[in-house]
Amino acid sequence: VKAGIDPVAEARERAESKAVRETNQSFTLSVLFHEHYFPRYAKPKKRTWQNDLTYFTTKIEPVLGSKAATEVTPDDVERLIRPMEVVGYNTARLTLAVLRKMYNWAVLPPSAKTPGDGCLLTIANPCRLYKLDKSNAPEPITRFLTDREIRDLWSQLTESSSDKIIRLQLLIGCRVSEAAGMRESELDREAREWNLPTSRTKTKRP
Repeated sequence: VKAGIDPVAEARERAESKAVRETNQSFTLSVLFHEHYFPRYAKPKKRTWQNDLTYFTTKIEPVLGSKAATEVTPDDVERLIRPMEVVGYNTARLTLAVLRKMYNWAVLPPSAKTPGDGCLLTIANPCRLYKLDKSNAPEPITRFLTDREIRDLWSQLTESSSDKIIRLQLLIGCRVSEAAGMRESELDREAREWNLPTSRTKTKRP
């Protein structure tokens, strides 16, 4: 008592610390992705959710999936991404984007616009300091179809649904996902207009 020690409180604190450590160990990166990020955010809110699933299961999970989500470090990110950059810069860029987004979602405070229903992790995003080596980036693609190539392609198109999508893209420059997902409710037949809502455009503008 004179020393200000409470054995019961100390024992409780040790037990709680042990429970936290065990919980953290079982909360692996795979658990974070498959049980939280993917079903609660990626699949219901991202049009590119299939890309997230592919990059995580084929690139991230084999290397870091069994590691506790709270123990992934910037060095682990370096070990995962740096070798990819040499082989395929865009693959490395997209893999890093999935990992960074997942951690941003998990550590955002409840006051943020897209929190994971409150903080899941109380650590800083381990991807925050990683910088891609731009010297490995491919040259921008400048290829485009000439007028003759457009005519040759157009002449081979049929009345199939897929060919109609290609024809529409050639005419107005829309994205394939926009054309393939066209709905009757988006069409004003009298005005001969196609109105794309913000939910279906990459720029989030109508």
